[in-house]
Amino acid sequence: MTTDNNNRFNTREELEVRKNELLTEIRSKSESIENIWHSLFSEKKENNRSELVAGIVSKGIMAFDAFMLVRKLMKQYNRIFRRKKR
Repeated sequence: MTTDNNNRFNTREELEVRKNELLTEIRSKSESIENIWHSLFSEKKENNRSELVAGIVSKGIMAFDAFMLVRKLMKQYNRIFRRKKR
């Protein structure tokens, strides 16, 4: 976004026209950002059986990877997770 400091407004009407132009530009950009944001976080539905199976396998691999990461971190930093002996 660039700002032109060289814009000189002689009348109040010119200033209001520029303000309205900027408002419409901001609203259009806001709508496009909202559409992009929604498309990023909307869940895509699988259309056929192979996509459904691929999604299940992918989620399973992610869960296994998360489990292995937690196991590795607990093994490496076991002094934090260790129970105190009485």
